[in-house]
Amino acid sequence: MPVIDGITATEIITSELPSVSVILTSVQGDQEFIRKAMKAGARDFLIKPFSNDELIDTIKSVFKSDQRKRQLYTAPTAGAAEGTGTARAKGKKEGEVVTLFATKGGVGKTTVLLNLAVTLSKYGGYKVAVVDFDLQFGDVAIMLNLIPSRNVISLLEEPPPWTSNVVLDYMIPHEQSGIEVLLAPSRPEYAEIVQVEHIEQTLMLLREQYDYILVDTSSMFRNIELSVLDASQQILVVTTLELSAIKDMKLCLDLLANLNYNPDKIRLVLNRGKPNVGGITYEDVQSGLKKEISALIPTEGRICIEAINKGTPFMLNDTSSELAVSFLKLAEIVTGQKVRSSEPAAAKAGGGLFDRFSSIFSGQGGR
Repeated sequence: MPVIDGITATEIITSELPSVSVILTSVQGDQEFIRKAMKAGARDFLIKPFSNDELIDTIKSVFKSDQRKRQLYTAPTAGAAEGTGTARAKGKKEGEVVTLFATKGGVGKTTVLLNLAVTLSKYGGYKVAVVDFDLQFGDVAIMLNLIPSRNVISLLEEPPPWTSNVVLDYMIPHEQSGIEVLLAPSRPEYAEIVQVEHIEQTLMLLREQYDYILVDTSSMFRNIELSVLDASQQILVVTTLELSAIKDMKLCLDLLANLNYNPDKIRLVLNRGKPNVGGITYEDVQSGLKKEISALIPTEGRICIEAINKGTPFMLNDTSSELAVSFLKLAEIVTGQKVRSSEPAAAKAGGGLFDRFSSIFSGQGGR
């Protein structure tokens, strides 16, 4: 550009005209330049030379995504209702999509998601769906001891138009907790079959049937992940006291701000947040990220690893420990309502670890 470069122009446009969507084009196609473009607020990126069809498809895709995003921003936010009972019983026409996101693996995002889902269902009385949109390496099936007899790829084989009842046919019930699950593909190479429009339609239809739809994602900012974030009424970003995780989370929050996500729907969850580790404190994280930490989950490595290996979320059996109380509080933050707790009967682990590991790979249905 003759006066200023495209990155600077994008920053100015998105800052002064936040309702405008920017598609940046450049001969530079390296990942670092694309990352800078997205951080500046670009909604998509085209590498020169590109065809007229590519340009038209990109414009249509961005327009459709932004149109859906504006509609979702007008949806009711969590906490509007008072008292107890399900959101649907309170007259809500649609459930809420709650996405858990992290900038790196190993911070406990899926563990947080599954135990939050169990808490909402078992102790809050809500109808809860879990959707594993970590499409290449989703772990929900193994962490819930589910045999993946059907998954999102099975759903995609259904001819359009879909209805919410069609999607329900591919949900797998988790009997111990009452939640229902849409699993990720059984093989990483099948992930590319899932497109943005599939994500948007699936979440839209699930909102007709469930109070809360908890979505697991990969730790990337691609169109797939952005479409999930666009469809979310709440985004829980998970980090830990590890310095690299905090650094990555700062970049993540900056990028979400530059992409014009409503800051009110973004909540920070500090996992393994106490006791303090390596000289970094809860207050240090909150100050460094310049964002209030909504939920603090204590470190209980033995409990978490044992629960993962048994395929039994610890919230099925525990409501009194400090760890369990932190999830009851997180559920109240998500719903804006009191979550009643009661001591459930002990859940069965469902076989030995080797038996579970074998069943994951022997019982796969379809893709």
